[in-house]
Amino acid sequence: MRIDALPMWAVFVGAIVVVLVAIEAGYRLGQVRHRRSDEATASPVSAIAAILGLAACRRACTCGLVAERDDARDAMAAAAGEPMTGNVGVHERTKIGGSP
Repeated sequence: MRIDALPMWAVFVGAIVVVLVAIEAGYRLGQVRHRRSDEATASPVSAIAAILGLAACRRACTCGLVAERDDARDAMAAAAGEPMTGNVGVHERTKIGGSP
């Protein structure tokens, strides 16, 4: 079955249901493991470190994608014979109202 055959609202509702079931399963698994553990309190340091590591990875990937897109745009401009203007806004690169 192709996903294109499903209506968009059904895909959205299905995704929401899958996420909510995963959250509930993780919560219940955490409750069971917490009851079985011998530790009275766990340190949140490892969770904080994991969150910061994921945030750093996300930021690095985002910056890499932006730099790659900027390089591709500069290469296209060079191939078209346009002058390299650096990082300018879209309004400065397009012809709005006739003249550049």
